[in-house]
Amino acid sequence: MFVHQGRWSNVLIFLVVVLGLVLPRAFDLDRFVTTDEGLWIVRSANFYYALGQRDFSATYLSEHPGVVTMWAGTAGFLWRFPALRGVGLAGELDVFQYEKILSEHDHIHPEEILAAGRLIMVLIHTILLGLSFVYAMRLLGRGPAFLGFLLIAFDPFHIAHTRLLHLDGLLTSTMLLSILAFLSYIHRRRRFDLLVSGLAAGLS
Repeated sequence: MFVHQGRWSNVLIFLVVVLGLVLPRAFDLDRFVTTDEGLWIVRSANFYYALGQRDFSATYLSEHPGVVTMWAGTAGFLWRFPALRGVGLAGELDVFQYEKILSEHDHIHPEEILAAGRLIMVLIHTILLGLSFVYAMRLLGRGPAFLGFLLIAFDPFHIAHTRLLHLDGLLTSTMLLSILAFLSYIHRRRRFDLLVSGLAAGLS
């Protein structure tokens, strides 16, 4: 009986942390635009268009990957403007005019696509940090992990960066998961933890 009570209390604490992560981040995502996100929207559009044309060599768009960010942006296009992949721009990927295409589809607004990509990023952060919390509970105990992740969940600087279609916030979430999973591997020697650590590091 006590085992079941402990399990349910862990689930409840986990849900509180998840709500703490989601609620400050998932709303009013169409109210503002930052400078760098315009670039990532264009890259996501080109990435999505190249995938839609099966021109996989054209998915390389920068000297640093940013692949997870572009996948999030691509998911935003799939959600709000799936027809982009067939607008007939073959051979123009280097000078892709995102604004021009949207101006020809006046029912689509750029902030809607940006907000959709941002929401995907919020979901990614929630998954990454939720898994990190599980590892933190194993390593530190329920109380310290709960307090630590509430501080993360409501930190204004972290909230600001994890609401954006951008690399920086994603780097912190993936590397935190990688470090905690690796510490868990050192402690318990479970190969699955090492796999999670390596995967998170790769995604970073």
